[in-house]
Amino acid sequence: MTLTDSIRDMLDKLDRFRPDLEAAMDHNGGTHTFDDLTAMVLQGRLRLWSTEKSIALTEIIEYPRQKHYHVFAAGGDLDDMVATLPQIEQAARDAGCCKLTLSGRRGWVRAFAKHGWTEQFTTCVRSIEP
Repeated sequence: MTLTDSIRDMLDKLDRFRPDLEAAMDHNGGTHTFDDLTAMVLQGRLRLWSTEKSIALTEIIEYPRQKHYHVFAAGGDLDDMVATLPQIEQAARDAGCCKLTLSGRRGWVRAFAKHGWTEQFTTCVRSIEP
């Protein structure tokens, strides 16, 4: 596969799951749009994981004492997505990460609890005027 084919493949996958990713972005408080996600994938800032029924975008977050593999956005069929977790977890290990993290709606906690995930913290937000 050439670089052009690889880019075209990524764009096709992003476009196929655009409604799911836009729905995920509806919950982010306006920090990113679908176009932002596309740019971040093309820049290599987010890694794209997809199957026929689901998509996940991941990033590595480096803290002073830990490195986390973060699921930044995801959508599609939940069971299909769960099936990709072993590959994502292996990629996290290969990258030297000690934790997998995911930010999203509270429903993710229930969905992932049976797979060993726990809720670590909840984020509250309040908009302020500049």
